[in-house]
Amino acid sequence: MYLIIYPIRTKETRSLIPALDSLIQFQYVTNIRSDGEASFG
Repeated sequence: MYLIIYPIRTKETRSLIPALDSLIQFQYVTNIRSDGEASFG
C-alpha cells in the first residue's frame, strides 16, 4: 500500500487532471468513483 501526495492548490480540473494522470501511470486503477476515491486492482 502506498501513500501518494500531490500538492493541489484548488480543486479545478486543470489541477486535478495532471495529478490523476500521474497516479494512473504509477498504479493500475480499475475504478474512479465520483467522490474522488479510487479502487485499485
